[in-house]
Amino acid sequence: MKPDALGGATSVVDGKLAGDFCMHLAGFVNSEVQLNFTPNFENTIYGAELARRHVGAEADAFSWYKWPITDGASCQARLVELAPRIASRGEIKLVEIVQCVSLALGFEETMSTEHVLSVEDYMAFYRYTNRPDLHPRMQDYLVGKRVRLIMMCGQQENSALQAMKTFLRRVMLHHTGKSNGGNWIHVTNPDVPNYPELLRLYAGL
Repeated sequence: MKPDALGGATSVVDGKLAGDFCMHLAGFVNSEVQLNFTPNFENTIYGAELARRHVGAEADAFSWYKWPITDGASCQARLVELAPRIASRGEIKLVEIVQCVSLALGFEETMSTEHVLSVEDYMAFYRYTNRPDLHPRMQDYLVGKRVRLIMMCGQQENSALQAMKTFLRRVMLHHTGKSNGGNWIHVTNPDVPNYPELLRLYAGL
């Protein structure tokens, strides 16, 4: 989880907005069941459509966006159950949203720690990015800053977490009007070339 998700103006969001995010994601993870709900914020409909297009466009290009996921029906049911509980909150922290939505998607935290990223740590995550032109901006945003590193296990494809990341960005982060074009979270798959490097980083914490 990146710095803006842990502190500052965008680390806490309106519960109703978070509820919209949860329902839009629920509608996406199981396209066989069409959900009929009225969003609290109408412009989240546009954000959700952007998220669907993004995941759809990336699904054939990158393994970590493989879609559909195996157990979308169960994920959808848990998200639909979760949404009103989140929406009833006046405000809710991003950390809590990521935790409870990840659990609804079938993932369990096995490790969570906060850490200040060095340049070497940053490169462990982003050395193989297909957008090296973003390094200066991303390093300025992340290096020397506090992040939360989370390891999860589950019986679901990582693409469920990648979809969560995309919907967070498109439905909620852009809604705040404070996005710098990035995401609140970064999701890494076990099949990426830098995964052994990341395991060594986690093991040393």
